[in-house]
Amino acid sequence: LVCKSWRRELESRGFCNRTVQLCSALAETGDADRLWHQAQRRLHRSMLPPDQDFCMEACAFLKKHSGGGKWSLREWLQATSQEPDASILSRGGLSTSLVLGLPLVGWVGKPQESYTGVYTLKGHSAYFVSSAAFSPDGKRVV
Repeated sequence: LVCKSWRRELESRGFCNRTVQLCSALAETGDADRLWHQAQRRLHRSMLPPDQDFCMEACAFLKKHSGGGKWSLREWLQATSQEPDASILSRGGLSTSLVLGLPLVGWVGKPQESYTGVYTLKGHSAYFVSSAAFSPDGKRVV
C-alpha cells in the first residue's frame, strides 16, 4: 500500500517507471542488443496500444544505441531525453530526471518527429521489417 501511494505520487510529478526500468537495465548490463531482442519478443505478445507504442520506441532506441557500451542511469536518461520531443521516451526521460534531481543537457534544434519513415505494410506477416526497397518508379515498396 505504501509503495503504491509512493509510486502514484512520483508518477503525478512526471516519473516514468517504464523509462527508468529500461535505462536501469541498460546501466546494469550495457547490452542494448540483448534488451532489443527481449523488447522484440514482448512486441509479439498481445499488448494494449500504449505498451506497443512504448515498445516500438524502445526497440528503435535500443537498435540505435546497440554497441554503445555501459553508461550510468543518468547517461541513459540523457540519451532518452534526446529523442524527439513528441516521443514517449523523451518525455519520460526528461520528466523522470527532473523528479530524481538529475540535471540533463538540452539539445537545441533536435528533431521533433518520431518515426518519420515508419509505414504499415499490408499483407506482411511478421511484425518487424529490417529493410525494404522501392520500385523503380518510387510508388511501391518491394
